[in-house]
Amino acid sequence: MGVAANDEAKMTAQPVSCRLDAAELAARSATFREELFRHVLEREELPDGVRFRFPGAAEFQDKLLAFVAAERTCCAFFRIELAFEASLGPIWLTLTGPAGVKAFVRQRFEGYAAEPRLPAERAPHLSR
Repeated sequence: MGVAANDEAKMTAQPVSCRLDAAELAARSATFREELFRHVLEREELPDGVRFRFPGAAEFQDKLLAFVAAERTCCAFFRIELAFEASLGPIWLTLTGPAGVKAFVRQRFEGYAAEPRLPAERAPHLSR
């Protein structure tokens, strides 16, 4: 089994659950909803997750990096990708993982963006 196949097997075996207790999860979710997800410009539903487009301003770069650092420790099931478009353009955050990831993201960040749309040609195509 190759490295990529091994990583894929680990991803599908991960349960969709957070390591924080209910109060900590609620507080963190509220903070990220208010400080970050209310600024989402666009949301795309993916087969195994969700992709968000944020403004390219430095404040969002810093907030997104803090979000990634926080989520890596408590929600190890996420595969997280950040893509920074050229010329200080938008920043794309992609959250994917095993079955249940989309529902988990919706529950934590409900009301975070306008209606979802199909994947856009403008979205950077990241290798999987």
